[in-house]
Amino acid sequence: IKRLWEDYGQQRGCEVKVITVDEGRPSQFRQELFSCDLIIVSCFNGKMAQWLRIIRDSLGINAPWGFYLHNQATLGLWPLYELKIGELLRQDDIFIGTCEGDKLSLDLCFENIQFFLQPFSSPDVEKIEITPKENILDFVFIGRISRQKNLEKLIEGFDLLIKEDKREFQLHFYGKEDYLGYPNLGL
Repeated sequence: IKRLWEDYGQQRGCEVKVITVDEGRPSQFRQELFSCDLIIVSCFNGKMAQWLRIIRDSLGINAPWGFYLHNQATLGLWPLYELKIGELLRQDDIFIGTCEGDKLSLDLCFENIQFFLQPFSSPDVEKIEITPKENILDFVFIGRISRQKNLEKLIEGFDLLIKEDKREFQLHFYGKEDYLGYPNLGL
């Protein structure tokens, strides 16, 4: 996401400033925040909620927010409301999703919400071709190799499948490890 926005800014002659909320307080970035045209929220947790309340409520910074949904659309943005950010949302805030299902989910809960579709893609990903082998069923995971994805459950389920079903199966993983652990849980 960071690289996407840096590329976007470079293509359009805009400056993109990346601020990591764990590295300070909003007041340290007052100048950047007051002069920005859009604040992108690429992940959402309790610390980010504190920042957003300070930015909009305390400092009165009027830049619209751009939220990456990360499956929150199917929850009706519940985490934003639980952490007291929902009531700070405005009509000019933008929600960024990866599929049309995100938009459909949001439309069930909100009227006239601004939505932008940004499918997951990466220029670093090589084309993957899997040639099916006769009598072998392939299961494929494509994505970040991350503790957040609970891939151990996929492996456990696959293990149960091959013990119960006598056909031949293969499980393939394509992606890169992110080494993030569980950042939203502080682990």
